[in-house]
Amino acid sequence: MVLEADSFTDGKSLSEMSSREQSWYIPEFIELAFSDICGNEGYDGACIFGIDTISIAGDVIVDMAAESSEVPIPMICDNRVPGWVSPNIAGIVLSFDGDSSEMCEVYGELSSRGCHIFCITCGGTIADLCREDGNTLIPIPSGCDQFGATGYALGAIAALVQSMGLFPAKDILRHSLDGVRSFRESMSEAVGSLSTQLSGKMVATYSTSDIHSCSKRWKQVLQTDLSFYGELPEFDHNELVGWSDSNEHARDLRIVVLWGGNASELVSTIVECMIEVLHENGRETTVVNLGNGSSAERNLCGIILGDAVSFCMEVGPE
Repeated sequence: MVLEADSFTDGKSLSEMSSREQSWYIPEFIELAFSDICGNEGYDGACIFGIDTISIAGDVIVDMAAESSEVPIPMICDNRVPGWVSPNIAGIVLSFDGDSSEMCEVYGELSSRGCHIFCITCGGTIADLCREDGNTLIPIPSGCDQFGATGYALGAIAALVQSMGLFPAKDILRHSLDGVRSFRESMSEAVGSLSTQLSGKMVATYSTSDIHSCSKRWKQVLQTDLSFYGELPEFDHNELVGWSDSNEHARDLRIVVLWGGNASELVSTIVECMIEVLHENGRETTVVNLGNGSSAERNLCGIILGDAVSFCMEVGPE
């Protein structure tokens, strides 16, 4: 496959693009994948597997499916294959380098159950197995790093599940991209402010459960054992009590709440009360508004913003 990237990379080839640039162009990598996926009908469902950085693409699809699909589409982030996965379920395996031992185990188990497997990877063992067994290999374009590959994998999975007739993920994702592009053009001030606020801090990133993917991405790209993420309002039953007591533990904690306008009135009230409690207890809290779009749009805005902040802080993945 020849990648015609000039239309969105200012004339640069992929090998000439920095990770920061590839992250910026995630919407364009999504669109590139749309044009590469052919129809795949005849499946009752799909199960996605992945553990590395590009696995966040599967998480975004899960959030989209929860919002729009009549068929559950789970994301499994270890080497187990659920017992209900059978030959009528498509197995979608994500592995950036194709040599993950966990994903090789998943591939073997799916194969033993007679499942057709769709492998999204740069190459490696999984690509070799895919070719040998007659499964579907979706190669990540040469020159993509993990940021560009994340966008490409997301577009590929969306095109796959739509072609399977599971839900219109490709259409939903395509309709979100204009909003994502508008957001990225306007986020430079937010990137600078967040980078200053979070530098040297232990970062806890929370988002509502419908956009859990973007808070998980922040944990990935901040790349520190002291960073973590969680979902709202579940957070209110756990960490909130700890952050609200009177002792002085975790003085370097900085809480980021990734927010949008689509939450129910009840969830909105819960989150607003949570933020008020944190402020009252002296916890540094930053609220980031990701707009009122679909879960796909808000997740992508949060992912691109988190990536940009990590590069500004110089803590992004190698």
